[in-house]
Amino acid sequence: GHRLDCSMAQGCLLRSRLSIALKAVYCAQGCLLRLRLSATTITRVAISGSSAMSSTNISDALSPHSLLSFAGLLLVACTLADASAQSLEGRTSLSPAEAATLNRNDVVFLDVRTKVEWRRGHVKGATHIPHNEAAAHVSTMIPDKSKPIITYCAVGGRASWVVNDLTAKGYTVIPVTGGGYSELIAAGMPDEHVLSD
Repeated sequence: GHRLDCSMAQGCLLRSRLSIALKAVYCAQGCLLRLRLSATTITRVAISGSSAMSSTNISDALSPHSLLSFAGLLLVACTLADASAQSLEGRTSLSPAEAATLNRNDVVFLDVRTKVEWRRGHVKGATHIPHNEAAAHVSTMIPDKSKPIITYCAVGGRASWVVNDLTAKGYTVIPVTGGGYSELIAAGMPDEHVLSD
């Protein structure tokens, strides 16, 4: 009698687990079906009469394998972005080679050299404020305090000199030391020149 009770309990547990697993599969299939139907409808409305993409193409693109591949790529991209942000945590300086690897959408490069130096060439997309004017003008020139500021000059002295003033205004500031503009360009950063006023 005891063995019969145990085997019945095990059978019930197994059926319960199978039921949960099947429900999860059905739910996933339902989500995929809804995605396919929505995408097909949107495609028909957006490009009706076009032979460039059919509902079959959309259905293939939204297959479980394709969606899993896309999810995997998205996860990798998010992980890399997170790793890039975390790599700056606690940093008090960066070498030119390290700074050159940063995603320029995630940080602000601030050139603190003179106007003459800036005109001769600077990191493409960088903001320019001479080091002796940085504290007075940073709030106007760089209103977004959520992105770290990477300061650079010619060798690292002026880039380090502005850190305390900008940090006091609520910015995260990391200077490039052991080199500057020339070394950043040599490390692969794009540059641009001011040809006229």
